[in-house]
Amino acid sequence: GIAKIDGGGTGTRYILLTVNNYTAKHFKNFWFTRNGSTSTAQHLVVSNGPSNRFTRCRFSHSSASGANAGGRFVECEADHNGTIGFFQINRAYRCIAHNNGTGGIYLFQGIATNCIAFANGTYGFSIDNNAAGNMTLDNCDSYANGTVGVNINKGGGASGTTFELVDCNIVDNGTYGVGFSGAGTSAGFILTNVGFGSGTMANTSGDVDTANAG
Repeated sequence: GIAKIDGGGTGTRYILLTVNNYTAKHFKNFWFTRNGSTSTAQHLVVSNGPSNRFTRCRFSHSSASGANAGGRFVECEADHNGTIGFFQINRAYRCIAHNNGTGGIYLFQGIATNCIAFANGTYGFSIDNNAAGNMTLDNCDSYANGTVGVNINKGGGASGTTFELVDCNIVDNGTYGVGFSGAGTSAGFILTNVGFGSGTMANTSGDVDTANAG
């Protein structure tokens, strides 16, 4: 079964769970939902260690993002949150993010494998070059998002970064399939076997925003 932690839909907003250290902890089969309605927006769950793991958890109906800052997420779902479903997480495996107010999955120095992002207000995935090395979307789908299917932030600050999209489908997004933000120019960009839609499933502005890719 699943343990449901419901913060209620009224009163001052607050964080349902904070993990404050880098000692690995494993949370399994939890549903975190709702966290008040007034005052400053907060995230449902804050994980401050990259080794913390969440398996088959759901994060829904937060006033801000669902899960924030660090950790590994396996077979998790983030939906109907006020801003981003999964924000600045390190690893995502077989996760799904949908119907979030802004973004679906925001990767920070990380990788997403077999994940799906759809019907989010702006982007499906966003990846950021805050550390040198490869950041990869592998066998992921991004569709029907309000703006780009995948946003690549070139302005994270690290040189020697390579963004790689492998075996992904990116279709039916509101602007580009792959878009770019930030002012940096140090990042490499590789597409391998990526499918873009056509006809009614085309990305509205085109497959890749080449004008801003440099």
